[in-house]
Amino acid sequence: MSKKVFILGSGLSGLAAAVYLIKNKFPVTVLEKRPFSGGRTFSFQKEFWPFPIDNGPHVMLGCYTELLDLLKVVHAKSLLAVQNRLTVPFYRNPDSSVNLQAANLPAPFHLLHGLLRFSLLNWQQKTKIILAIFPLVRARENRRMDQFSAGDWFRRTGQDEAAVRVFWQPLILATLNAAPAQVSFLQLFRVLKIGFLAGGKNSRMIFIPEGLTRTLIEPLKIWIEKNGGKIKLQETVRKIIVRENSVREIITGKSKYDGFDTVVCALPFHSLSVLLDASQWRQNSLFKSVQTFHANVIMNFHFWYRGRLTDEKFLAIPGRVSQWLFMQKENDGFIHHTIVVSGANDLLSKSKKEMVEIVFAELTGLFPGFRAGSVQKYYITVEKNATLAVYPGIEKKRPGAKTSIANLFLAGDWTATGLPATMESAVKSGRLAAESVLEILT
Repeated sequence: MSKKVFILGSGLSGLAAAVYLIKNKFPVTVLEKRPFSGGRTFSFQKEFWPFPIDNGPHVMLGCYTELLDLLKVVHAKSLLAVQNRLTVPFYRNPDSSVNLQAANLPAPFHLLHGLLRFSLLNWQQKTKIILAIFPLVRARENRRMDQFSAGDWFRRTGQDEAAVRVFWQPLILATLNAAPAQVSFLQLFRVLKIGFLAGGKNSRMIFIPEGLTRTLIEPLKIWIEKNGGKIKLQETVRKIIVRENSVREIITGKSKYDGFDTVVCALPFHSLSVLLDASQWRQNSLFKSVQTFHANVIMNFHFWYRGRLTDEKFLAIPGRVSQWLFMQKENDGFIHHTIVVSGANDLLSKSKKEMVEIVFAELTGLFPGFRAGSVQKYYITVEKNATLAVYPGIEKKRPGAKTSIANLFLAGDWTATGLPATMESAVKSGRLAAESVLEILT
């Protein structure tokens, strides 16, 4: 009889685990509490707009090899839009932007060329950045890197306030979802080492123009179900029952499941405590460490405006609450714009009216032609648990795929993947969990 695997959660990590297990001929059942899959990676519809709306712009990099390989398996890679080389337009004034653009040169000189031509920095600032970055090309990751923050490293390497605001902060907010003082230098090192210092292809930005659900989630779901997997929606897991150091039952709001061999828990870290009863939770040191975790927030301010605020498809806006502006689909003269605010924990206390006032005031200052009266609609999406907060010291607390419960495995971007908490980390965690399952079932 075939060994059965249950997966809790159908975000990217759960779907990735399902694909890899099915490829190895194991029957898989995925339980998902919501009426749709995708976790924090999804699109939705509004009655006034004919196109899907992503909960927020998600941008991949060329170094996302785990995710790209997964999309190749399910025949979805062709739906992506890939830059020829890293090109990031930065706001300079209402009429122009400045590109940070990599050259067609071997690493790390592709990045050196782009920095030297980046006119928002002076020569002293560029020199300090280059002298800080280039020793990292040959450096190896070590535990000490997780003992201090990116902000500490900036002070050690002489980065001035303007260089941090214009260059470093947009990079860190976009990749690590927090201010430099709040993130471990180890995580910044990984971003630089893997994404920007390893080669031009790794640093290219990859866009998802047809929407997250259509491009990423639906192809994965279709492939899983076509190849014998089951995805059960609106099945909220209430508890897992552990006896003799193995998960024996899964209790949901609708059903009770047993008869499985292994369980992959691909839920957010803040959901784990409700699955085990209090006594089991206290006894399990692996799960106890998760209680010290917290998440960082991302807010996305969607608005539909008559006309274009910029000719760029996206724009970095340093030193503002409104950090990134994305130009998206157009219909009947209105264009869907999205302002992204990462590390937005301090804004949770703001009302919707206050957020609108902040964003519109900044847009008026940035683009004098902006008129709030030309906004047809606006809509704010808030991901309160967008990413794991990767503060100094977090790495040793991130659990691996294996747990002390014999048949229970973990997946999620927050687990120990050797990567920051990104889509790439989510997919890698799913593969690592699947490989751990295969070790005991084969």
